[in-house]
Amino acid sequence: MGELIVSVPEDRSPDLDVFRKATEEKMPWKQRSELIKEQFPSTVTLDWFEVFKQDGALLGRIINDILKVDLAQSQPGRPGKRPSLDPKDAADRWRQMTNDDYTMLPFDRAFTILKGDRSVRHMASKVGLDRTLVWNLLKGTKRPNPEIMEQVAKAFKKHPSYFVEYRIDYLLGILFYKLQSSPESSVVFYRKLQGKNDKRL
Repeated sequence: MGELIVSVPEDRSPDLDVFRKATEEKMPWKQRSELIKEQFPSTVTLDWFEVFKQDGALLGRIINDILKVDLAQSQPGRPGKRPSLDPKDAADRWRQMTNDDYTMLPFDRAFTILKGDRSVRHMASKVGLDRTLVWNLLKGTKRPNPEIMEQVAKAFKKHPSYFVEYRIDYLLGILFYKLQSSPESSVVFYRKLQGKNDKRL
């Protein structure tokens, strides 16, 4: 297996200073992407499928670097070498970045998993909620409203759609709005659903 090299045109070398400047000026990603294509034309013409086929570990290293950069950006001002990634944290962050971070568990169980080995007092402090409320949420005796789920999600750097109940509330809200703005549709849907339910009885 030969060494994989991403080459640049022979008539010039990449100007790495432009990337330092782009970082300092916080250049938008779209412009950075064009800059990469300009300085490294081979990234456009390279057969990445073949590259990953030859070196299966390369994709993992690229993803690892992406996650490290993401972590560094979430902790601005932190000096020194980028820290190694905890496998669980890395997997969670990757799901978030690829818009695939959803739990199928009811809120009380998902909330308990997020809590981990924290005390109720610690958990209440982390999410900014009353201890009694946190206790009831963990026990499932209190159903969270969208605001609570948004607050908990923010504390754990997740989108509130991570929670099943939030997704359901969101979808029902849209359905309610659509049916309210078009009442005649509610009759059509009601008759269809009622008919199916009657057949099951």
